[in-house]
Formats: sequence, C-alpha cells, structure tokens
Amino acid sequence: MPRDLIVEPDVPAQTRAYLRTLYSARFGQRLQRAVQRGRTLPAELGFARSLDFAQLANEQQARIRNLSHSLRRACQFLAQVTSQEQFRLLVAAYAEHALFWRAAGRSLGENFCLFAYQALNATGASWQAEIARLDGVSFGVAAARDDRTPWRSQLGLPHQLERSSGIIVESYRARECLLDAEGQLAASAPSTPETHTTRADYWVRIRSNGEHLQTEVVPC
Repeated sequence: MPRDLIVEPDVPAQTRAYLRTLYSARFGQRLQRAVQRGRTLPAELGFARSLDFAQLANEQQARIRNLSHSLRRACQFLAQVTSQEQFRLLVAAYAEHALFWRAAGRSLGENFCLFAYQALNATGASWQAEIARLDGVSFGVAAARDDRTPWRSQLGLPHQLERSSGIIVESYRARECLLDAEGQLAASAPSTPETHTTRADYWVRIRSNGEHLQTEVVPC
C-alpha cells in the first residue's frame, strides 16, 4: 500500500476538529496548552501547530456573536425573556456541548432549544426553560421532518405528536405559569398574584399545515 495512504489524515475528522476549534473556546485552550507543552497530537489535529491562538480567540468570539444574533432573532419567545448577554452566554455554552455537534433536534433552532431547556433547568430557571421549550417545539413542528419528537425520544418528556392530512400537531403539558393576568403569554417569570395567574399547569398545542404555525396555550 502506498505510504501516503497510510499516513494521510482522516479528512472528515480533521474538518470536524477544525470547526470545533473555531467555535469552542474550551477546545481551543486545550489545543493551545498541548502545543505549548510540545505534546504529540493526532493527525487530525496537526493544524493546531500553525494556529495563531490570539487570533483564534477573536474568531471564536465573533462566531459566537453571529450565531447568538441569528438564534436570538429566530427564538421569538426566549428572546423576550432573556437579555442579550444571557442569550449569548447560552449560545457560548451550547457551542461547548455535545448537542452542538450531534444534532438531536429537527432543526438548528430546536436543537439549540433542547440544550437551552436543559441548561436553564439546571440553573433553576425553570420558567425560562419552559419558554425555550415553547420556541423549540415551534421550530420542530415547522420543520415537519418526521413523526418523532426529540422532547420525548431524547428527554423523555410526555409529548404527543399527531400527523393527519398534512396537519402536524404537537402537544404537551407545561408546569410553569405561561400566561399573565390578561391571558397573554407572560413576558416575565411569575412574581406576584396581581400580575400573573396562579395556575401553573398549561396545555400547549402547536399546529402546522406546512405554511402557517399556530400556538395555543390554555390552562389545564
């Protein structure tokens, strides 16, 4: 066998590693330490020896800003209940997570919201997590790619997904207060009985006919 075929790096693996380096600050820092200490690197990471790590940090920040801007524009509900910096930090953490590289959602937006739902719940921000789920399911139903919902298959949540005559409906029960006293989607987490309804169980139904998306939130 020709020697160049033996030593040739795995190009897809090299591409994945390079892309990960462009988005993940943590991975870039690990590579920098390895290069500085003269450690042996796998063939797919050989490019790291020629990296300008100061410039890499600037590139990573720019890419996270751009991705955050794009996702924030798409997440109509979550964008309303988080500051720009909170949202950017979520996106930066998403770029470090396995979900960023092994998509489980039906679209990029849903994939991000799957991560955001888990990350926000882990920090005790359960109300914001429910808002992320609302955005995520909306993305997924709009994508309409298959008859599975990752909220059930990946997270084990009791979502129901129905498809009939070109209509897709996904429904689930939310355990947080999603409506304000006027029956509109709340713009902030429940604080006092005067500004929010006290009921915390809501039935959420998101429906798509392939062209239009309809969201219905009603008390259980």
